[in-house]
Amino acid sequence: MDYPNVYVAHVAYAGKDIQTLNAFLEAEAHDGPSLIIAYSPCIAHGVDLSNNHRQQNLAVKSGHWPLFRFDPNKLKQGKNPMHLDSAEPSIPYRDFVMTENAF
Repeated sequence: MDYPNVYVAHVAYAGKDIQTLNAFLEAEAHDGPSLIIAYSPCIAHGVDLSNNHRQQNLAVKSGHWPLFRFDPNKLKQGKNPMHLDSAEPSIPYRDFVMTENAF
């Protein structure tokens, strides 16, 4: 986001699927480089991947994985390029980290 021409998004499709779709549409339409960083649970962290959607949802709800879109095209329009799509954390952070061995 330090570069004025790069679209950047932080997504977790099970945390907020419409936000993920919007990020992909905006990234594809962006005339320049785009970077989408997606939350991905890992078996090495002790996560049963059949619970992938649950992990993504917990990561977003706990505030561990904030959802945002940074669109540098908004700068040209005089608008704030950063759009935070996450709500305030709605579960204790501990509820998320206790589900992964990495923590």
